[in-house]
Amino acid sequence: MKNVRTVVTVLAAAALLAAGSGLFACKKKEPETIKIGAILPLTGDAANYGQSGKKGIEIALKHYKEDRGAEAKKIEVIYEDDKAEPKDGVSAYKKLVEMDRVVGVIGPMPSSVTLAVAPYTNDEKVPILSPASSAPKITEAGKYVFRNYPSDTFEGKVLAEFAFNKLGYTKAAIIHANTEYGVGLADYYTQTFKKAGGVLVQTETYQQGETDFRTQLLKIKKAAPEVLLIVGHIEEIVRLLKQKDELGVKTPVLGPVSFNDPKLSGLPKEITEGIIFSTPTYDPKNTTDERVVRFVSDFKAEFNAEPDIWAGLAYDAAAIYFATVDNEEEVSAERVTNDLTEIKDFPGVTGLTSFDENGDVEKKVDLYVVKEGEFVKYGSI
Repeated sequence: MKNVRTVVTVLAAAALLAAGSGLFACKKKEPETIKIGAILPLTGDAANYGQSGKKGIEIALKHYKEDRGAEAKKIEVIYEDDKAEPKDGVSAYKKLVEMDRVVGVIGPMPSSVTLAVAPYTNDEKVPILSPASSAPKITEAGKYVFRNYPSDTFEGKVLAEFAFNKLGYTKAAIIHANTEYGVGLADYYTQTFKKAGGVLVQTETYQQGETDFRTQLLKIKKAAPEVLLIVGHIEEIVRLLKQKDELGVKTPVLGPVSFNDPKLSGLPKEITEGIIFSTPTYDPKNTTDERVVRFVSDFKAEFNAEPDIWAGLAYDAAAIYFATVDNEEEVSAERVTNDLTEIKDFPGVTGLTSFDENGDVEKKVDLYVVKEGEFVKYGSI
């Protein structure tokens, strides 16, 4: 095996820059098709994440083929729909591994699905790389589990410290989905907020897919918090914010990356004004980073839309896989796994990616505030 860290980083950088780069070393083209799986929520309540991710992967494959030209290996991405349901995710993983013989899997995206699939990776020894799973439990999910999205331990901590130290709030409330994602982020927010000296005056939960949040919101209104953290999928968040407005709950809102969605900016301005949310570093309006400019331009040309954070994260996850595959003379799940463990400072559209010994990534987090329906950058942490 080559020096993986050096070669993968070089390949990654070239794969994301303009076509015809001379950084690639010539090698014999592999005739066989290399299959990579993608387990995404293509339908259901979380379909917007999965559909964005799929489009990001397609642009990554397009860029790989353009940059490698005649030297490109023949790569096929096989998509499976998990509907954001753990049982469907497990079935999809088994099918991809046992029938399609993939050497790696992009996804799953929801934390609950990733955690359901994780035990099977230890048996099959085919890695998964999630572009969206953030539950803290994933850190201990096994040697074949990677993610290029930071753990809730970090995002929850950032939001709590920001609320207490920067905004000066001492009384908080939380409403969150009863999922691995919702529970994990809420727990770390709570721990950090209390440690800083704050008080949690009310915590409410709801089941994924729930549509009526009035009972929980009325309890929160009665508790009179100074700030409200909402954790869930965007479809739930939109309904929740509308009902919050209907009930006259005026509490300022904080949210995680799930707020970073056009559906939020599409709500009436009086509902969203002043909402602050965190998100991994990614700015589709960045005109100085050639990788971002190329990605956004090609995405818009292909899909007539601006790529969101989920498209960017999936693009980077796919590009990492393509670089590891390109690095190997003989491709196998074992070699791909080994290459993933050596990834350091992989240059992507969502920043640099390095995996620690647990397959986790650490990335900067940006904070945005909603002003007049627009997402305005507040700062980085």
